[in-house]
Amino acid sequence: MTRRILAAALLLCGVPAFAPTEVDTYFRKAKGDTVTQRIESVSAAFHGVPFLDAPLGEGPGAAYDQGPLFRLDGFDCTTFVETVVALATSKKAAEFEGRLRKIRYRGGKIAFAQRNHFPCIDWIPNNTRSGLLTDITEEVAGKWGTERATATVNKRAWFEKLGSTTIRVPGLNETEVANRLQQLHAEGARFKPQTPSLPYIPLAKVLTRKEVSPAEKERRTQEELAVANRHRADARHPQAEDADLEKQIHDELIETRLKYLIQDVEADPLFIAAIPSGSILNIVRPGYFSPRFRYTKKRRHLLSARQQERRPSQGCAVGKLPTSLPLASRHSGRTPAPSERNLVF
Repeated sequence: MTRRILAAALLLCGVPAFAPTEVDTYFRKAKGDTVTQRIESVSAAFHGVPFLDAPLGEGPGAAYDQGPLFRLDGFDCTTFVETVVALATSKKAAEFEGRLRKIRYRGGKIAFAQRNHFPCIDWIPNNTRSGLLTDITEEVAGKWGTERATATVNKRAWFEKLGSTTIRVPGLNETEVANRLQQLHAEGARFKPQTPSLPYIPLAKVLTRKEVSPAEKERRTQEELAVANRHRADARHPQAEDADLEKQIHDELIETRLKYLIQDVEADPLFIAAIPSGSILNIVRPGYFSPRFRYTKKRRHLLSARQQERRPSQGCAVGKLPTSLPLASRHSGRTPAPSERNLVF
């Protein structure tokens, strides 16, 4: 009788009675007895979900970023990995949020300053200390060998450069946003520069670049110019110098270049076979400068692609997650080197 009354009340409120949540739905898609199998099935379930910039925050009531604590309708690189790992390593759906919190925040404490912002000094070491991850880069490297990526990360300076768009709190006026931002900068003042040094496998040793004909290179250059011209010719866009327009062009060009980057290389099959399924790769760019798709104000065209190609060698670090369920003391994971790109492999 009590259940019938509760069901009726839920229906009157417009909520489906005993309807499964999104988490329940995706948790049921995490099939298999091993974490590897569950990672594969969860990853497949998210195929086609769109990429979103800065999709998460600290939730309602947070001082600086009230973006949702989790969402399943869009990800960036890091939040995709975090969500897949949290679902794959949870023994029941109710554990998902707590596990995601422990993966995403140092010590599981929800706060902007506790968030694992940097892979090399936050995300990787914190999740390694928690027992979730274990570095297997040296193990996978084998005959290809490893090098070390070393970089100084000044987290305090990073906090100081955060702008007003970091503050995502509805209802604040400009003065209140400025005050919150000042508070956030003050929180970052406690961090000291760190210089992590982590192993990686140079991609040049495991990838073979295919030859691209001059005609194909020219065709791709014209394709990129057409992307820029199409966006600029659209009357719905603001002026050519507008940052939003530049970002739209940049995003589409990144997607185009990534397509050809994948198309133009071939991985050593022995290297692919050496990486355990369910591993996470972190792409390392020692000394890498972020490519900028810049346009001259007068000529309105892309700067020479060759100007964008002068960059140091790249590599990857590998690790894997727990190999079996239930999760107890057996945890293995990965420790990549400094970078921002994470892939469930």
